[in-house]
Amino acid sequence: MHMRRVLLPKNLMACVPALVLAACAVAPAPDPQGIDAAAANLPANPDTPAPVWQDDPAGSLHVLSGLLCRPNLHSFAFTRRDSYPGRPEGEDVSCTYQAAEGGAITLHLTDFGRAVPVDAHLKGTARRIQETYRRSLMVTPPPVDWPDTVSAAFRIDAISTLRPGVAMETAVWIKRADRWHIKARATYEADRRGQVAAAVLALMSRAEGDIAGPDPGAS
Repeated sequence: MHMRRVLLPKNLMACVPALVLAACAVAPAPDPQGIDAAAANLPANPDTPAPVWQDDPAGSLHVLSGLLCRPNLHSFAFTRRDSYPGRPEGEDVSCTYQAAEGGAITLHLTDFGRAVPVDAHLKGTARRIQETYRRSLMVTPPPVDWPDTVSAAFRIDAISTLRPGVAMETAVWIKRADRWHIKARATYEADRRGQVAAAVLALMSRAEGDIAGPDPGAS
């Protein structure tokens, strides 16, 4: 059997090499700068929350306010930091301090804006204390000489676990710093009122200074 040769017109033969080259051509690589630019314009992941606290060489820093929970304060040592639900993340936090000889102070920081007066905040806290300690007796709070601070204190139906027979008290101090309420809540042996007052004064004054930020006129 003889194979028949098929002859292509000369003008079609001239097109074959060009068709082959076009079919084998490699697509240009994407521009890496263009990819980076596109990635930079992608929205941030909304499921990644901003940090509430940061570890700092001087203590534990509350990012939103600038509050610094320092490691030690008088005879009280920093033991924990907390962020509470019920408000936007980071707008209701606290630092807790314990004393080796007994007693604790928790410094709360809550963003109430201007909507809640400190007197109303104090009234609500006092009511919760009295609901917790049904036989509590209102007493004069340990004096904390810090301007515009409201306070209340109660002798509670509890006895010191370190020194049996020594009565316990609980007290609260609140003041405003910008949009924040600074609240110190202390539970302590009744005869340690002076030590507690000194620690609370240091806590509240330093907290207010942290929130205000550095003095722009300071060198």
